[in-house]
Amino acid sequence: MIPIYEQVTDLDQRAVEQYFMNEAILMEHASLGLLAEITKRFDSGEVLIVCGSGNNGGDGLVLSRLLLTHGFHPIIFLPNHMSSEVGASQLNILKALGATFVNEIDSISKADIVVDCLFGSGLNRKLEHWAASLITKMNAIKGFKISCDIPSGIQKNGEAETAFKADVTVTMGAAKLALFVDSVKDLVGDIVIKDLGIPTSAYTVTSEYYLLERQDLKLPKRLGRKNTHKGSYGHLSVIMGNMHGAALMSAIAAIKFGAGLVTVVVKDSYQVPPELMQSKKIPPNSNVAVLGMGLGDKYIHEELRNILEARVAVIDADLFSDPFIVEILENKKDLVLTPHPKEFASLLSLLGYNNIDTETVQRKRFALAKEFSKNFPDVVLLLKGSNTIIAQNGVLHINNIGTSALAKGGSGDVLAGLIAALIAQGYDRLDATISASLAHCIGATNYKGNDFALTPVDLIEEVAKLDL
Repeated sequence: MIPIYEQVTDLDQRAVEQYFMNEAILMEHASLGLLAEITKRFDSGEVLIVCGSGNNGGDGLVLSRLLLTHGFHPIIFLPNHMSSEVGASQLNILKALGATFVNEIDSISKADIVVDCLFGSGLNRKLEHWAASLITKMNAIKGFKISCDIPSGIQKNGEAETAFKADVTVTMGAAKLALFVDSVKDLVGDIVIKDLGIPTSAYTVTSEYYLLERQDLKLPKRLGRKNTHKGSYGHLSVIMGNMHGAALMSAIAAIKFGAGLVTVVVKDSYQVPPELMQSKKIPPNSNVAVLGMGLGDKYIHEELRNILEARVAVIDADLFSDPFIVEILENKKDLVLTPHPKEFASLLSLLGYNNIDTETVQRKRFALAKEFSKNFPDVVLLLKGSNTIIAQNGVLHINNIGTSALAKGGSGDVLAGLIAALIAQGYDRLDATISASLAHCIGATNYKGNDFALTPVDLIEEVAKLDL
């Protein structure tokens, strides 16, 4: 896991005061990080570098100097006077070296690489007209696009009207929370974190936000255990309501992800696949229940109370619009909730939040998830989105591995089954939710077909093949 920060000014100050770094050293290492991403992809070429007047622009000037030593042709556009003292020194070096400067970029239609060093992570206002116009021109230039620290136009809170659209964002020192707002997912590209010349562990401090990595996935491998039986891996029940397919996808995902027994609880006469068990009532020895998906009106609240009693519950979908969810939250702690933004808005409205809709949830994802998790500190919340949030007691874990292939009915049902399967096998609820979310996303990225073709069945099969 990698810590994420809302702002990094204090971290930069710590690097200077505690480790005797200075702006010139930090700038040099930031530029080395940019250079590494360029030379990893290109051997030579024409590089347009748009530099702002502050330290972010200074990073671009240092990069220009470094590119000259690696066989590239940097073209520098500096729209305003360089106000950074260190940046001004770098500017003098480039002028002495005879580097290429341009007074405007209107005539540049293509470059091998376009580097955005206009604004850094400290932008806290909407763009002025000249800056918005410049960024629009930068986006129109054909070439591989790299942003320094954060794409220009994205504010500290993650909002953006006009912003540079990067293929890669090289962020310096530490990950910034603004990079993981859903609305900028298509602007930041691949996110690469580079150190500033000191160990990351020395530079960073404790955070309330963490970025999940692939290696954080813990698969439920049995590792050669021999003295076991099906009961050793839990008994999970999936409650089937009006829509049979949703519960069935969840149950199949659970059995494929290692649960020892999976029972589909269904009132109707319904033929389940042979690997699943079936019952009209929840088995007393079932230690986990999955309910909500496609539930409809099949179960009265008294029946749901009986299902929830004395077992961990993974709740999804329909229950988030049922006032009964408030009673559940007030009386039960061992819960995992997996709403998508519209369902989370419904849940918050039932809890007394005013003027909450899907747009508000998306705009305030981190704040609302954190507040909810502090109000219900024992509950694990998984808020779906382009960047999935997993929250408990004010600490947020962010999974940004997702793919648009998951934007299809049934994907969420599979996820609920994966989470429940790990809980049934002994994972605590937070660890189960983290690993299931990662397996869900990594499985989708491993799918070899077209991204529009992924089905829940395909997804389950990809998860079953994971081997990290």
